[in-house]
Amino acid sequence: MALTIKNLNAGVLGTATNPAGTILAGDVTKSTLVKNIILTNKNTGSARTVTIWAGIKNGAGSPPALVEYPLSPIDVSIPAKGQFILDLEITLQATNAYADIVTGAVNTGTDVTYVINGLVRDL
Repeated sequence: MALTIKNLNAGVLGTATNPAGTILAGDVTKSTLVKNIILTNKNTGSARTVTIWAGIKNGAGSPPALVEYPLSPIDVSIPAKGQFILDLEITLQATNAYADIVTGAVNTGTDVTYVINGLVRDL
């Protein structure tokens, strides 16, 4: 069983909130451990409001129901040119061949970027 430390994903947060956009999908053949999520507001003049959730598959359905749990404070404000680091440990696993996910949303704009770091282990 190989253990790999890696950058799990990087990109730009979207504004969709119902449901929030997927920023990381777990792997159905591996166990994923998210160690941190770095959020950067690249806007030079305005703060941005962000929320990050864990989307945990729950139940025996196909696909199982998705329950979202906040990983960050709800509507955390990131100042212009500022950064917010979620230093955490959250495990993403597969349920009935469907993987857990991490989702996120920003209140406006396309200038909040994210980098997700963690570990991946073969099952």
